[in-house]
Amino acid sequence: MKNILLLLSFLFSSSAFANKIDELKTDKDVESFLAKLHLQLTELKVANMYDLIYADSSDRKIADSLHIKLWQKTDFNNDGQTDLLVYGIDIANPFLLAVICDKDKYSVKYLTLSYFPPTYFPVIKKDEFGVALLMYQRERSYAPIRINDSVEAHSLGGRPTSKLSCTKLIYKFDNFIEPNESPVNHIIRNITFSTDGCFGTCPVYTLSINSNREAIYQPKMYCSDTGTFYAIIDTTSYNLTIALLNSTNFPVLLDKYSVEWTDDDTCYLTISYDNDKEKKIEDYGKQGTCGLAALYAELSKLRKTQKWKKNK
Repeated sequence: MKNILLLLSFLFSSSAFANKIDELKTDKDVESFLAKLHLQLTELKVANMYDLIYADSSDRKIADSLHIKLWQKTDFNNDGQTDLLVYGIDIANPFLLAVICDKDKYSVKYLTLSYFPPTYFPVIKKDEFGVALLMYQRERSYAPIRINDSVEAHSLGGRPTSKLSCTKLIYKFDNFIEPNESPVNHIIRNITFSTDGCFGTCPVYTLSINSNREAIYQPKMYCSDTGTFYAIIDTTSYNLTIALLNSTNFPVLLDKYSVEWTDDDTCYLTISYDNDKEKKIEDYGKQGTCGLAALYAELSKLRKTQKWKKNK
C-alpha cells in the first residue's frame, strides 16, 4: 500500500508540472504549437529546414559536429516547467526563439534579429548558472557587434576550422542575458536613457530616473504625446531595472556599439553611480549586448506601466 501511495504521489507531482511542450514529438507538432501560440508564428517552419538554415557546406559541418537540433526541450529558468528552443524559417528569414512556460502561460522570446540575422549554432548546456544557451556563430556581414568570448572551433573530421565566436546566455529577469560571473551592486544615482529617430516611426524620447525613484519622461516624436511628464517609479519596477543594469556589468562595456545596417535608431544611456562616477553608452541598433537590449526594453516599458503626470 505504501509503495502504491508513493507511486501515485510521484505521478501526480510529475503531471502537475507537465505542459503542452511536453507533448511535442515531431517537427509538425512544433509548427502547430507555435501557430496556435501566436499569429506571427503561423508561417514559421521547422520541418526540413536544417539544410536551408545551414546551406553553406562549412556551416553544415559545424552544425553536424555540434549536433545542432532545430528544436529542443529544456528548463531555462529551473522552475520545473518545460521550455522550448526553436530554430526555424519564416518566409526567407531564419528565426531563433524560445518559448518560456510559466504555469499555464507561454511567452515568446526572440533571440535573433529580423534584419540580416547571422547563422547561429545554438547549444544548450548545464553549468554553474543552471541551463546556459551557447550561441556559436561564424563571422557574418550585418552581424551585430557584441561583447563575445572567443572560443576555439571544433575540429571537424580531423581538420581544424576557423575560430567561432560564442555568446553565453542565461534566462534571468524574464530575458536572455549574458551571465555576470562577478556581480557588483553599484550604487546607481541616476539613469538617463534617450533615443533618436530612425527611417520610420521609432519613438523619440528621454527618460531619467534618480535614486529616489523620481522620473522625468519627455516624449518628442511618435509617442502619442509630447511634453514633460513626472512619476515615482513603483518599487518593483525600479528594483528590477537596477538589478538588470548591474547584471550587465556596465562599467566594463564598450562606450559605443553599432550594427552594420542603416536606417536604425540610436539610443544613449548615461549612468551616474557610486562616488560621482559616470558611464556613457551609445548604441546604434540597440544590440550592444543582450543584457543591454533587455535593459532598454525594460526602460521603454516604464513609459506605459507608470502613473505619469503631465507638467502643465
